[in-house]
Amino acid sequence: MVHIETRSEANKHEFWRARQKRAKTQHMHVSGVLAATFGRAPKPPLGFVLRRVAPRQLDHSDNVNTSMKFPRDACAKGVGRDARDPRIAWIYEQRNGGVREYAVEIILITPNIDGATA
Repeated sequence: MVHIETRSEANKHEFWRARQKRAKTQHMHVSGVLAATFGRAPKPPLGFVLRRVAPRQLDHSDNVNTSMKFPRDACAKGVGRDARDPRIAWIYEQRNGGVREYAVEIILITPNIDGATA
């Protein structure tokens, strides 16, 4: 579990440095957890389940996907691929957390390691 707060990036109107700082922070946290949990990067085909944990849920049709952009990019980079690689499947979920509880649960699914979680 990575303790970061994700927000929908779809309609954000903010100074570019604020977005860059958020991206860098999320990349750093996700990369650290992936490296500590999985060690060597598995080879595709594989999949990731990215589960957003927050006090309230976002619209599932587009806001959850955009809120997971930076964690998704970090996961893809962690396995040495681009996030657009068709051999990587992405599944987005969300669940309610407690008050001020924000996190992203990352579940790696591969043919060899089924259901390893971070």
